[in-house]
Amino acid sequence: MSNGFPPSPADFEAALRKVEIGLATAKEADVIRQYVGDMEEGMNYLHDRLRETREILMRERASSDRLQRALDEAFNSGSGAYIP
Repeated sequence: MSNGFPPSPADFEAALRKVEIGLATAKEADVIRQYVGDMEEGMNYLHDRLRETREILMRERASSDRLQRALDEAFNSGSGAYIP
């Protein structure tokens, strides 16, 4: 992490090992905080994309349902509509 990049999983594991053996310093606490913060940010991003995808799929499903009802009505009304 001293290279200016976010902590890697290896940095996180090393910090946890120091916590486990009682040798953790403020540096390890910072590594853990930043790593967890980065994970939360990534999870929030993915959650937002998942919600957007669900909304799109629900709109598509509603549109498909409306189209199917219209096709069913046309077929059942005897209008001569051909549905393969």
